[in-house]
Amino acid sequence: MNSRNLCAWLAGDGLGRFVWQEEWGFFQAALGERVWRDVLCLGDGGRLAVAGVKALPAFSGCHVALQCDALPADVVASTGRLPWRDEAFDCVVAPHLPDDDAPLLLALAELFRVVQPLGAVLVTGLNPHSVWRWWRDDGLPDVRNGVSFNRLRRLARMVGWQVGGGRFMVHLPPVGQPENWQLVETAGQLLWARNAAVYGVVLSKRVAGMRLRGDVEWAGGFEGMVLQGV
Repeated sequence: MNSRNLCAWLAGDGLGRFVWQEEWGFFQAALGERVWRDVLCLGDGGRLAVAGVKALPAFSGCHVALQCDALPADVVASTGRLPWRDEAFDCVVAPHLPDDDAPLLLALAELFRVVQPLGAVLVTGLNPHSVWRWWRDDGLPDVRNGVSFNRLRRLARMVGWQVGGGRFMVHLPPVGQPENWQLVETAGQLLWARNAAVYGVVLSKRVAGMRLRGDVEWAGGFEGMVLQGV
């Protein structure tokens, strides 16, 4: 499933909307940990995120931009070529970056360039080790082609990123009735956390010789949501 079809599934399918609700909860928790001034929402998934970011009270004075490879967008460009000056943003929301190593590495390098020191990129991705890999349904995203957390971490570190925190989410199998989803999700967090369909990661741009000031320190609540057992 390409990024545009994935975005349409997240917005239009009942299960897809549940998945996006979990992803947006991750983004909202991470965004709430600091005061951001310039935020970039990236890709087709960024279309879903940008409205939510602008609706958060803490972002009333913040500049939020959307970059996508097709209109509507503030800037039309691919994720591998970011037409922004160096250190233009202090935060980037990047749902579902490219799956292949070469374009993913290029995207991570470009993000490192446009993010300010002490800034962050918030990434979500499909977990190829999820129980969803056993389902073959044309209407579902194929998680087998997703980027694993270990692979993302390895590529991110190659260009200078540090993994600041994250969590697994969407533990339910892609079947069942909507009223049962949250119950299964709660059980999955306890019983098969590493087999969740989606993960979220905070990539932090820490620069040698620089320290976080007190007013931009990460709060303990989100920092504690480290991906366990990976």
